[in-house]
Formats: sequence, structure tokens, C-alpha cells
Amino acid sequence: MTTFTITVQDQAVMQALAKLSARVGNMAPYLQALGEDIVERSKARFDSSSGPDGQAWKAYSPVTLGLMRTRRGGGSRKLLVDTGALQRQIVATVQGTNALRVSAAQQYAAIHQFGGMAGRGRRVKIPARPFLPVRADGSLHPQEQALVLATLQEFLLDGV
Repeated sequence: MTTFTITVQDQAVMQALAKLSARVGNMAPYLQALGEDIVERSKARFDSSSGPDGQAWKAYSPVTLGLMRTRRGGGSRKLLVDTGALQRQIVATVQGTNALRVSAAQQYAAIHQFGGMAGRGRRVKIPARPFLPVRADGSLHPQEQALVLATLQEFLLDGV
């Protein structure tokens, strides 16, 4: 299985997490709730066929559509939902008491998230169709950052 890791380098989110951490002894329940929100939004992107920035994903190429038509069972023509495995396997896991990991277990998750060359001989260009909220440089998409910060602010205001 191929894996990739991106560490979020968002200062505003890190500061909000530090404030929350200073108030609570165990961050795990808060991180789990935050992770579940992120997973829910990530999975919803498969229904809307759009990224965390609201931009529609690039359509399948005519070649890909042709291959899908000839495949046994046909599969879904909805972007990135052939069998649904990629969408189903997005999960949030709290690691220890202060780390949250949101991951997609499918080996092809990274190529769809960031785009790039794939296939035999790396001759097929796959456009980026981001479904996770993070960019390759570790920053969150602004819309996702606002949602994460709002959730953390809610935790702080709820008398933690």
C-alpha cells in the first residue's frame, strides 16, 4: 500500500488547538469530533464533485469514459466514485492525546488529491481532484480553515 503524509502547517489552527489544549487535559474527544467533521465534509465532496475550495473537479477524459463503458459492470460515471472505495475509506483517527490523522487508505488517493502522472510509463496525466482539506504544502484550503477554526472556537466557548 502506498502512503503519503502531509502535516498541517496552519498557524491559526495550531494556535486555536494550543488554546484548547491549555484548557483541557485530554484533547482526544475534541480531536475526534473535529476529525469526524472533516471526514464528513471530505466524503460530501464526492457527491458534489468539487474540491474544498468549491471548484468543480475536472471531468473524465473521453478515453477514460470509453474505458468505463467497456468495463465489466460499467461502474459509476460520477467522478471518483467507480466503486465508492475511496470515499468509504476516509477516516479520522486520534493518535495519542494530541494528534489527529485524517486519511484515505486507497493507494491511488494521493494521485487524485494532488494530480500527476500515472499509468504504465507514467504517460497519463491525472488532474487534481482534491477531496481532503489540505494542500500539498500543508496549508488548509481557506474555506476549510474557516470551518475548522469555527469548530475549535465553539469548543472553547462551550465552557471547556
